[in-house]
Amino acid sequence: MASNIKTPYKCGFNYQDFLELSNPALNILHIDINLDFNEVFCNLKSSSKCKYNLGNIPIFRDSNHFSSMYINYVISKKMIFLEKKLDKYN
Repeated sequence: MASNIKTPYKCGFNYQDFLELSNPALNILHIDINLDFNEVFCNLKSSSKCKYNLGNIPIFRDSNHFSSMYINYVISKKMIFLEKKLDKYN
């Protein structure tokens, strides 16, 4: 079938119609973004016990896994931080 096609480039798509010609992430590579995840983990230096909940959000699913509710909370907090940081450069 392909051997019968005289102009195969017409069967495909123009990559410029679908793909960016430059990487938009290159515009923000110079920004110093440090996400501190220390608050996510127990601080065993100051206390020998970890919190079980944060308000009404359970932190742990079991003895060694975070709950999905807690992870969603942490991610939303970090996303707010990133958005504020990136807004300064837009």
